This record gives sequence, C-alpha cells and structure tokens, in this order.
Amino acid sequence: LREVPNWIDSVHPHLCNNAGLVARVSAWTESWELGARYMELAPLLRAICDIVSAIHNARRLVPALAAMCDECDVELFLVLPRIVWLWFLGEPNSRAELLRRLLPNHFTNSADPPAFDQQLERFIASFRDVSKSLCVASSEEGPSKAPTVDDCSSADGERHAWEVLVTRVVAGPNGGTTRANAPSLNDEASPPGSLGSSAHDGTTL
Repeated sequence: LREVPNWIDSVHPHLCNNAGLVARVSAWTESWELGARYMELAPLLRAICDIVSAIHNARRLVPALAAMCDECDVELFLVLPRIVWLWFLGEPNSRAELLRRLLPNHFTNSADPPAFDQQLERFIASFRDVSKSLCVASSEEGPSKAPTVDDCSSADGERHAWEVLVTRVVAGPNGGTTRANAPSLNDEASPPGSLGSSAHDGTTL
C-alpha cells in the first residue's frame, strides 16, 4: 500500500478494477479489525504476549509440542486449549482478561479485580491442590530432584508443577504421566467450558 503513490498512473480510477489493490486493502482491513479486538486494551495485549511466551517455553520443554507446531499437526489444536488453561490457572487474577474474552459466562463482572463464577473458582482451587500435591510428591524423591515442601509456593515450586502438568497435557489423557503417582486435574474437576476444539473430544487437563 505504501508503494501505490509511486504507481498512481497505473491505478484504475474505479477501485474494484484493481484486483491486487483490492486484495491488499481487504487484508489490511481484516488485520486492523483483528488487531483492534486483541491489541487496543493494554491488559488483554499483555495477556496475549504472556501466553505466547508460555507456549514458546512449553515448546522448549516438550519436544512433541515443538513437532506439532512445526508440522501443523491437527492435534495441536487440542493441546493449545489445555496449555491456555494451565497458563491461566497459574495466575488467574492477573491473566483473567484473555479468559474473560474466551469464556465470558464464567465471569460475574467485566472489571478488575476479576470475579469468577463458582465453577471456575472450584477449578482454580483444584489446580492449586494438584500443584501442591505435585510439589510434595516430588520433594519425597529427594531434595536434589525438586523443591522442598516449604518451597511449594515459591517460583521453583510453581515452575516444577508447570513442567509436570504441561508435559501431561501435551501427552493427552491417554498419554501416560511423568510419574506413576502424578495427580491429575481430571481427578478433581473439569474445566468450566471449552476453548477451541477441545470441546469436541471431551478433553480436560
């Protein structure tokens, strides 16, 4: 579009007769509308940047996820909703803006601080219990392998729980666990709603 003034003599007075220009203007309009939806609000933009960073971290942690992304595997679109859930559950208050756009019926307000409905509150509580159980279970294997029980609420403990759970959700419900006794969110609760195609296979974290 920036080059159009340099070729103005070649542009037909009727826009519809400029197929290439029409295609570019249409693409620009669609991009602008999409950008306005997700980038105008600073909290939403921060949340999107954060989830993109989390997905890149998950790619480095789980080679199978990196392969899905590189190959555009259809299973990727079952895994991504699970990763979004894990990302949100880690810090629900500061990451609520994106989930509020995706699942507005589970929020009882449209301002900060976010107010979740009872089902989402139960799911958040279940995630915290599972994360704590993972930290406690790993600490029993030896201090050199994982954070101690006292550190379960620390950054190390949270990172350890994230690594175990993200490996689990990439593998899927039939993919086994990283530990024989690793707890699952399926044991406690199901996510309150669906993100993308995860609704069609009944998949939960």
